[in-house]
This record gives sequence, structure tokens and C-alpha cells, in this order.
Amino acid sequence: MRTEAVQGWPMWALCGLATIALVALLMRRRTHRLLQQERLLHDDRLRERERIARELHDMLVQSTQGFILTVQAAAGLVPANSPARPMLERALDTADQVLADGRDRVHQLRSLGIDPTDLPDALKRLGQALWRADGTRFDVVVEGRPRTMCVTIANDVYEIAREALSNAFRHAKPGLVEVQLAFADKMFRLRVRDDGRGFGAEAGGNGDAARWGLERMRERARAMGAKLDIRSHEGVGTEIELQVPARIAYLRRTARWW
Repeated sequence: MRTEAVQGWPMWALCGLATIALVALLMRRRTHRLLQQERLLHDDRLRERERIARELHDMLVQSTQGFILTVQAAAGLVPANSPARPMLERALDTADQVLADGRDRVHQLRSLGIDPTDLPDALKRLGQALWRADGTRFDVVVEGRPRTMCVTIANDVYEIAREALSNAFRHAKPGLVEVQLAFADKMFRLRVRDDGRGFGAEAGGNGDAARWGLERMRERARAMGAKLDIRSHEGVGTEIELQVPARIAYLRRTARWW
């Protein structure tokens, strides 16, 4: 009996290896299906964003542009010394800002998103695009080894960073704007800080556009199950920190069995 058992161990070893190989194959197929599902979800989301962008452009941007042209024509008929002239000019300034913001939103919606493996470089390019040659310094600091992120999370993180950077460059008048990305085992962290003029707790932001931007960031963070902290003090600056649990942030990889 002992001799038969010893002679049969290669068969048991082969069966064990076959079982391990089968389990590994099934896990790889499952991972492949999950990735395909995520890509399909991402594609559906992009198509929906393109549809909304078209509607915004047709309904909001073009209508606002027509309104501006009409008011400009009316303002040309009003004497320069009329009390109504400054009111019309202020209305035109507001409409110009609304038009610029509307075009910016359409452009964001039509963006095809970012490569989930390229978040640090994507944020560098974003900051350089927003940066103005006025003496402001811009830096991106990466802590830990960059990891591949889930597509939807990477795009949401990018949009929150874009909103934070836009507020910093446009409204804060900073000397330094810094983005920090931390790829930790249990948490992904995004931090955008500036040393600009900041704002008080009761203000919530420098102007309506900034306040709406902060609210959009909060909505995105809630939707992805992340934590968003906004800290700001007048004359000191602003710090926006996003914390995303690793199980949500990072793309899971199949563990190797060989």
C-alpha cells in the first residue's frame, strides 16, 4: 500500500497543478469580463456626456451669445451719459462670463477623459494650461508608486483637481499652487493647495463661480464614496484634500498563482 501511494504521488501533483491552473484561468477570465464591463460603462458615460454637451451648446451657449448681441445693439442706442448705460454694460460683462463658463463646461463634457495610468502627467499638463506667466509657481508632487486607477475614479479625481486648480489660478491670486498625489496601500489622496488670498467660512468661495465649483467638487466626492475636506483662511490660502479608499480608487489585478 505504501509503495502504491508513493508511486501515485505524481498523479496527485498533476491534479493539484491542473486545479491551480484552472482556478487561475477562471480568475483571469473574470477579471477580463469586469474590465470589459468597466470599459462599456465608461463608453456609455462618454456618450451621455457628449449628448449633454450638444444640448448645452445648442440651448445655453448659442442663446447666451444671441442675448449678448441683442443687448450690445441696444446699448449702442443708449446715450453714453444715460444712467442705463452702466447697467447695460454690467449686464454684458455678466453675460460674457456666463458664456465663457458655458463654453468651458461644454469643453469639459466633450473631453474623452484621461488615461487611468497617467494621472500625474495629466495634472501637470492641466496646471500648465491654466498657469499664467505672472510669477505664480506650479508644482506636482507624487508620493508612493503611481498605480493604475479605475477609469471612472481617475476622471472624477481629474475633474475635482481641475476645479480646484481653476479656482486657485483664477480667483486666489497665489504665489504658489501645488498638487500632491499620494498612492498609499489603503488610501489614494489628492491635495491641491495655494498660498493665495483664501476665503472665510461664511463666504464659501471668491464669487459665485467659485462657490458653484466647490459644490460640484463635493457632489463628485459624494458620488464616488470619497471624503473631501476644504480648508481656507483669508489671507493664508486654501487647501482641498480628497481621500479615496484604495478598494475604490485602484484597478484590481488578478493575483498570480504561479
